[in-house]
Order: sequence, then structure tokens, then C-alpha cells
Amino acid sequence: MSHPDWHNRVTPLALSRSPEIKLWRAVLAAAVEDALRDKFVDYKGYPLTFGIRELERDYFLHPTESFYLVCRYAGYDPEYVKRKMVERLK
Repeated sequence: MSHPDWHNRVTPLALSRSPEIKLWRAVLAAAVEDALRDKFVDYKGYPLTFGIRELERDYFLHPTESFYLVCRYAGYDPEYVKRKMVERLK
């Protein structure tokens, strides 16, 4: 029987080494990096189109179901991630 709050628990160390968890953590790390970037260029040096920076920040400031799924798949508590990112972005 699974616990109803399974998605709010930190991933056990043994599971955190799985390729799937590593992949989702890399996805989340890329989103964090994008949201916190100071420059208005992408990773290749091309200028960002209007509104992209706001979208990158809104992923954390106004999370959708996608945000919660990525956090859960990465083995992180979505509310903790959101709280920490809101602190960093304000």
C-alpha cells in the first residue's frame, strides 16, 4: 500500500542514483539555471526573444502541473523547491 504523501518525500539514496531520477534532476537544474540567469542571451549566445525570461521565472513563481510532476519525478518536494526559488527570484 502506497503512502498518500509519497510525492512529498525525499527520494531514498538508493533510488536517487537511478538514470531516470538523474534525468529529471538535470531537467529541473536546467530550469533553475534558466530562471536565475542574468544575461538576456541563451546558452549559445543568441538574444532571448521577448517574454522568454518571464516564462522561465514564472515556471517557479506560478507553477503548473508540469512543475509539480518534474519535481516529483526528480524526487524533490515541489513546495520546498518552489519556496527556495521564490526566495532567490525576489
